[in-house]
Amino acid sequence: MTQNVLLIGATGMLGNKIASELLDQADARVRLLLRSSKDPAKQATLLPLLDRGAEFIEGDLANRDSLDRATQGIDVIISAAQGARRHRRRPSRRRRGRQTQRRTSNTAV
Repeated sequence: MTQNVLLIGATGMLGNKIASELLDQADARVRLLLRSSKDPAKQATLLPLLDRGAEFIEGDLANRDSLDRATQGIDVIISAAQGARRHRRRPSRRRRGRQTQRRTSNTAV
């Protein structure tokens, strides 16, 4: 049975590796939730995944509507997003990152 998988964080090293592994499996359809990015390095990282059949959807974890769109028809959600580490010195941003992860989990339920 084919699993529809939503992967969050595919531009990072771990997320990109997970996406690649998922695309190697015949029973997985992979959708990548991506923030809008003009960074050429990030775009270059994602091109091979697109060529291998990944579907891209632009969205933001802080926006419930974009999460609803991204999770439509999805069986499994994998998050490799790692925002909190960057904000060690800013507790408010770390807290916001945790809230965003919770919102993602709640959307899945």
